[in-house]
Amino acid sequence: MKKIISVIITITMLAALLATMAIGASADAPVECKDWEEFAQKANLSYGEGNFKLMSDSVCETSVEGFFGTFDGNGHTITVKNTMFMDVGGGAIITNFTATNTEAIDVCPIILAINGSFEDAPVLLENITNNVNVDASGNTNRVAGIVGSTDNENHITFKNCVNNGNIISNEQAGGIIGNADLASGYLYANFIDCVNNGDITTSIHYAAGIVGNVNQHCDFVMVRCINTGDITAREIAGGIISRILGGKANVIMYKCASTGNVTTTERAGEKYGVAGLVSRTTGTSTISIYDSFVSGTFTPATVVDETTGEVTATSGADAVCQYASTGLIMTENVKILHNSVVAGSTAYTASETATGFEYADQVAIDAGVAAIMADFGKAYDVPGTTAPDTEETTEDAGNDTTVDDGADTDAPSNDTTAKVDTTPAPAPATTPAPTVTTAAEEGGCGSSISLAIVAVAAVGAVAIARKKED
Repeated sequence: MKKIISVIITITMLAALLATMAIGASADAPVECKDWEEFAQKANLSYGEGNFKLMSDSVCETSVEGFFGTFDGNGHTITVKNTMFMDVGGGAIITNFTATNTEAIDVCPIILAINGSFEDAPVLLENITNNVNVDASGNTNRVAGIVGSTDNENHITFKNCVNNGNIISNEQAGGIIGNADLASGYLYANFIDCVNNGDITTSIHYAAGIVGNVNQHCDFVMVRCINTGDITAREIAGGIISRILGGKANVIMYKCASTGNVTTTERAGEKYGVAGLVSRTTGTSTISIYDSFVSGTFTPATVVDETTGEVTATSGADAVCQYASTGLIMTENVKILHNSVVAGSTAYTASETATGFEYADQVAIDAGVAAIMADFGKAYDVPGTTAPDTEETTEDAGNDTTVDDGADTDAPSNDTTAKVDTTPAPAPATTPAPTVTTAAEEGGCGSSISLAIVAVAAVGAVAIARKKED
């Protein structure tokens, strides 16, 4: 009798264990949503948490108000009539879809804002293409093809994000980010294989192909980022970044390129103007640029005497950076299209005073840009970082959720004879190295190990019961 009771108890334990394992496995599986509206409803009801997969081409009319979970667009096309995600928080993973609309809309098509802190997990945006044109000239929203603005302290990776939409705005605008407006702290961001093909235009402030404006500190690692669109702003415009204002910025550009025309329309003076890569930096910023290419024309605003027709003032224009204040611009193997800079413009931190660059013809520029694009998705080793950033390979490109948050970026030296200081910068005391835990991983390995231990114990109980009865 004791033997029978022991066996029954053990079988009951194993049944409960298997049921628990089944529940854990099913909880990790994505919730399949027949269309965007079903996803938006479920995401809003779950307060932005959960793991979701889209199952068909859809129309987005309902916004997800706040999102911290995982959304896999599953390669589908979404016709966007309203902003898809109003507010994205730490830990969000948003991937694998194309946004489209035959008509222009007046709001950010993908994400209005990303907010978070260093205590949160990083945000990953991967394999996202925007084909929606945006005309936000009737409001003051900071807009972009992918993310309108970021605030607070974030870790964000943009991987294989492409903007093909034309963007018009009063305020800051960019192909990937419109405005990084930080009250304090740092924005750590990686931009890997990101492209802007749209024309970016602002009537008041700043415009750029990748990041429209940065208001405080930032650490950016930009790998194979390309702008082909024409960039136009009232006062400051850049092919990759328009302005980094104040504080300390550490930006590394590796195999980047801008081939669009860059123009400012009104304000003249040394602090305003255009550049092929970064128009203006202030504070103790350091911009390190490697193996990159610049072409297009750079047309600064001018002031003309109404009586004589004489140009009395002009803003700066440069192929690399036209105003760096007390910052430092370092270039290595940068090729610039000969005669790109408009004759007669003033270059305040000019390419002609820098080293590590050379002029090239259009054939060489085109070949260089094509070579960069041919490397999309391949492994890379960024100069100036403590370890090779080689999480991507040709085989698995775009399929993993590994995030390099930029925290391993070295602090470049202020000695212009050395391109990069090899001493790693100490991590901020409040900045733990972030890791990404996907919804499929949460409670996965650890829970499985715990359950396995319970299973072994249960099987052991059967053996002990049998031995005692024997």
